[in-house]
Amino acid sequence: MTKTVKKPLSPLVAAATALEAELERIASVAREAQRLPLDSQRNVERTAEKLAELGAVDAKLGPLVQELMSAVSALVQGQHDQAVALAARAEEVRARREVLRELLGRYAGLGRDAQELNAMVQAFASGAQPGAGGAEPPSFDAVRETMTRLIGDAEAVARASVEQGFEDLSRQADGLRQQLLSARNKLNLLDARAERAGPPQ
Repeated sequence: MTKTVKKPLSPLVAAATALEAELERIASVAREAQRLPLDSQRNVERTAEKLAELGAVDAKLGPLVQELMSAVSALVQGQHDQAVALAARAEEVRARREVLRELLGRYAGLGRDAQELNAMVQAFASGAQPGAGGAEPPSFDAVRETMTRLIGDAEAVARASVEQGFEDLSRQADGLRQQLLSARNKLNLLDARAERAGPPQ
C-alpha cells in the first residue's frame, strides 16, 4: 500500500502553529501557577518558578511573533508579485490578440480577393465581365497580374504569421499561396499552348 506523503507546512502555517503551541503552553503554566495552593514550601517554590517562567514570556513570544509577521509579509509580497506578473501576462495576451487580429484581417482580405479573382477567371474564360452588361472581359495579363499580386500578399501574410509565432495561420496562408501558384502555372500553360497554336484561321 502506497504511503501518503505529507506536504510540508507553509511558512505561514508553521509560524502560526508554533505561536499557537507556545501560547497554549503559557496558558497551561499560568493555570498551574494559579491552581497550586500556597500551603507548603514546595508549592510556594513551584509557584514562584511558574511566575518567573511567565515573566520571560516576551522573550519567548517575541521571536515567534516576528516569525509569523515575516511569514505574513512574505505572503503579501508573494501576492503582490503574482498580481504584477498576472498584469504583465494580461498585457502580453492583449498585445498578442491585437497582432493576431491584424493578421486574421489580412488573411480574410486574401479570401475576399481570391473570390474576386475566381469571378475574374470565370469572366475571362466565358469572355464576359460578370455583372457588367456585356462589357469587355478581363484580359489574360490582368488575370495573371492579379494572381501574382495575391501570391505576393499570401506570401507576406505567411511570413508575418511565422515571424509572430502563429504557425497555423502561416500554414493556411502558404496553402493559399501554393493554390494560386498552381492556378497561375496552369494559366501560363494555356497561354503557351494558345501561342503555339497561333491565331484561329
